Amino acid sequence: MAPAGGAEVGRGAVGAAGGAEKALFAALRDDVHQALPKIAERHAQVVDDAADKGSRNLADHAANEAQTAQDFRSRMPTDDSQPTLRPLGGYGSPETSAIPRQPGVPTTPEAPASPATVPATATATSLTTPEAPDAAPVPAGGTPGTPGSTMSTATPEPTVQGTRIGRALGQEVGSSSWSGGGSPAGPSGGPAGATTAGPPGGPAGATTAGPPGGPAAAELSTPRFGSAALRDSPNFDDEIDQALSGTGLSREEYDGLRLTPTHELTDDQLQQVAEVRNAIGIQDGQIVTKVVDREVAEGYLANDHELFGGNFDPTTFGNSIARGTDIADLATPAQLRDGLSLDDRGQGWTPVAEDAEEAYQLRFPAPKGLGDSAEPSYGAVGDAEADASLQDRADSVARIATGRRGARGSVMEDPFTGTGYTAAGVPEWLLPRGTPLPSRAEMWKMTRDGRETMVGYYNRGVWTRVDGVRADDAGSDGPSSGPSGGPDSSLDG
Repeated sequence: MAPAGGAEVGRGAVGAAGGAEKALFAALRDDVHQALPKIAERHAQVVDDAADKGSRNLADHAANEAQTAQDFRSRMPTDDSQPTLRPLGGYGSPETSAIPRQPGVPTTPEAPASPATVPATATATSLTTPEAPDAAPVPAGGTPGTPGSTMSTATPEPTVQGTRIGRALGQEVGSSSWSGGGSPAGPSGGPAGATTAGPPGGPAGATTAGPPGGPAAAELSTPRFGSAALRDSPNFDDEIDQALSGTGLSREEYDGLRLTPTHELTDDQLQQVAEVRNAIGIQDGQIVTKVVDREVAEGYLANDHELFGGNFDPTTFGNSIARGTDIADLATPAQLRDGLSLDDRGQGWTPVAEDAEEAYQLRFPAPKGLGDSAEPSYGAVGDAEADASLQDRADSVARIATGRRGARGSVMEDPFTGTGYTAAGVPEWLLPRGTPLPSRAEMWKMTRDGRETMVGYYNRGVWTRVDGVRADDAGSDGPSSGPSGGPDSSLDG
């Protein structure tokens, strides 16, 4: 019986422990029930405070928006004022285009233009306004809603900003009708004779001479490189005399060497010739000349890229050139032919035929660095196709003359000398075909009577033909003489 009694006691103890846990859980539950309303009340207060603060912020924002809108409305253009205008395609652009509107944005009717309010006017023109989604074009002085209507405006053609706010902001920039950056005169490189509104406070409709620094047509057609301009520095005779000082060579001895073809000179003699010749150079801005034949001259003046089967570029030059100062006294076609050794012995390359009535010559200031790239005409005399060894001789001459290991010489037939001088003694230089012309160049025509006239000029990529302007007719100093040019052994651009 003892075991049975012990088991009963154990069950009683467990029951007592379970009752205590239930009591604890009940107490916790009661505490939770009592605390939840208080917690909910506190959180509800936080939410209410946030809602009140948000409402106040929204109200303040709405008031600010209303004030901003009122400010914009007070600055908006009315029917009695001209809306702010902006040119199309950049300030001063001459492009013809209609006035676009922003899709879906109401527009304000245009006011009739008046001389006091139109920022750019020279000749009124009628433009057709294209249709835009959700918006209609506005006729001059009319109301929106008529697609394809026309409007009167001025050139260059401006555009109205698309929104009321945009117009108000544009008027706030300043009293000038040109808002934003840039100049009313147009960008550099713009068309000459453009009509602009002028600077702020300036008169509307003022005509300018073109872009900043852009010369007018009358100025461009004025000769700049007449015979007087060629004499811009000492000529080769003076430079040779100066360079011979201290060499032990007399002028007569030196002339005998420099006019002798290189295949008849020793290496020492060649070096003596080159030491003096290398002292004669082309300086930046010094007038450079080149003789061309009539066909090439016409190719330049006509801007003809199709000449010689498309193998011609009127914006470039190449081959033989000479300095203006060295040929300024060559006044007739015959003098050019003899002085520059242009007698081709019947081969057909000469730009000045025997007994020619006229000759043509290109003149321009040497671009920066031209003297460094132009090589004195060192080389060998003969026909390279008939004798391949001549190129080796030409290269040897160039290496001796320049002191450069990789120097290359030229091979040409008589009257080429290879000493850096023509057979008549004028210094000449060689440049590769396709060398770009500078921004300004002129084409001159000379005749048998010693008269010279400018027949065309090159300005920033384009040749313009003129009707034979003499330098003295244009007010240039110095007598009018024959045009001068550089030696040429081929027809090139």
